[in-house]
Amino acid sequence: MSDVIICRDCELKQRMPLDEAGWMLRCSRCGAVLKRLRPHSLDTLSAWSIAALILWATANAMPFLTFEFKGGTTVAFLWSGSFMLWEEKFRFLSVLVLMTGIVMPLFHLSLIAATVIGLDLGFRGRWLAYGIRLIDWFGNWAMPGIYLIGVLVAAVKIGQLATLSAGPGLYALAAMVVTWISITASTDADVLFDLWGDSE
Repeated sequence: MSDVIICRDCELKQRMPLDEAGWMLRCSRCGAVLKRLRPHSLDTLSAWSIAALILWATANAMPFLTFEFKGGTTVAFLWSGSFMLWEEKFRFLSVLVLMTGIVMPLFHLSLIAATVIGLDLGFRGRWLAYGIRLIDWFGNWAMPGIYLIGVLVAAVKIGQLATLSAGPGLYALAAMVVTWISITASTDADVLFDLWGDSE
């Protein structure tokens, strides 16, 4: 393989063969990975995707935080914040929180799961190509690590005003985000397109 490749880190143009491992291209100047030629096992990605969806459901179904303030106790779920904002007439912010915190993670994880499982089962069709394009586009905007940091910062701020106790929903959310990060880092659109092309 001798195509011209531009390194995204140091911008060096180069023609590179496979490295000794035979599964990725690395920049000759900075050593950055230019392209993965063999994905993680589709079975592994499928399992990770299903596990992340189960964790998403757990994070939304189980208590997220318990607040103790001035003798009163309130149990909050992951979706509670969006409904509270809606009741307080912050409609745009309510929808934004609902979309970024619940809907979009579900959509992204479901899309990856459907696409990877479809490829693994040998399905053909244009819908898989559209799914891969969406995964690639979404991957440029999905920042699950930042999402988790935002949740932790908010919890610390609220903890200055009330006593907080973490519920199983919070632990499920943390596990989901870590799994989501692993899936995003292991999913390469170029490799998925190659696999889709091979099935045609």
